[in-house]
Amino acid sequence: MPELKQYNYINEFQCLGADCEDTCCKGWGMQVNPQMVAKYQAEAPELLEAVTSGEAQHIMKRDPETDYCIKFQNGLCSVHASRGTEFIGDACHFYPRITRQYDDVSVMGGAMSCPETVRLMLKLEKPFSLVANELTRLPEQMKQYAPDGVAAADALKVMDAFVNLAGNEEVPVARALSRILSVAESLSRTDVKSWQDGIQILLIMAEGGLPQLELDEHGWYGDMARLAQTLAGLIHAAKTTARPRLDDVCKNIHHYLGIKLEPETLDILQIQPDAADENTEMEWFSPPPELEHILRCWLQGQLVMMGFPYSGFGENARQRAQLLAVRFATVKLALMAVMREQGQLTDEVAVAVIQPLARFTDHLAEPELSVALYQQAGWHKVSRLRSLIGDNVL
Repeated sequence: MPELKQYNYINEFQCLGADCEDTCCKGWGMQVNPQMVAKYQAEAPELLEAVTSGEAQHIMKRDPETDYCIKFQNGLCSVHASRGTEFIGDACHFYPRITRQYDDVSVMGGAMSCPETVRLMLKLEKPFSLVANELTRLPEQMKQYAPDGVAAADALKVMDAFVNLAGNEEVPVARALSRILSVAESLSRTDVKSWQDGIQILLIMAEGGLPQLELDEHGWYGDMARLAQTLAGLIHAAKTTARPRLDDVCKNIHHYLGIKLEPETLDILQIQPDAADENTEMEWFSPPPELEHILRCWLQGQLVMMGFPYSGFGENARQRAQLLAVRFATVKLALMAVMREQGQLTDEVAVAVIQPLARFTDHLAEPELSVALYQQAGWHKVSRLRSLIGDNVL
């Protein structure tokens, strides 16, 4: 068994089971690894009826009426109840845990598409500290994320540098993300084997090398309307499934901005920029402390989940950071919208925003559409992204 390190929030994680408000047993084609299919064939042939193909070669069947896994009963997994955890496939057994291999060390983080994961990130004192642990089971297949010639300690040094910057309360979170964007540009031009030697100096130098903010031609409001439209476009292009929690998030955003989208073309039919007044724009660039804290946790959680800069949504460190920045802005917009709607931003309110967005964006199959839409908006340049995420610190 290789050495295992877990981030504290996932070390503390326990599934809520029947009490979960958005169970992973519904709406997803949960994969069944080949080794488990072979185990079913040899030891539990009756379970083969629950396996089909779809999003992957082997997935658990879902009830076409309810969209739940057919083995979901009374809020719990009936396979687990009747056969035990050793008959649960890796995807179901480990979710929301995400395990990646870096040389000879396994690192386990977690996905924010699980509501309880988000809660732990927000409430624990040190959710993103790494702790050594031992497990009796690891995924059957784990991809090696450390590039050839990069030791685990060096990879962790680079990843921790980004997570620590995001968690530094002396640096506004939007400014921390701007620095990450700048450093990702530099990393994409250098040999990956040298990253660990220069990461700290690059993060320090990034402050002096940031470009000036470049606003959308329609100002702050133009970017916000484009964010809402782009999210709607990605949802429209994805496989159709019921997403009531995500629908609520989108409705809040549209109400907050005073816009209405045509359902098929996604053209903006109605726009009321007065809905987003001067105070709203000021709040975007100077968020209240409770929003700043939640966004800081979100950014750290995303960096951890991605295994940034070695992996994540995107082809290289630069693209991963750009996509991260647009998602940050989307989450920020959604949180500000619900804060305006409800008059406060508690942890539970934040969970109801962050988790459905993560359940959608973190499980998009490919980055091509996102990259194309973001480039059309100009969100591939650090100068534009600084404005988009609300970094206005001089």
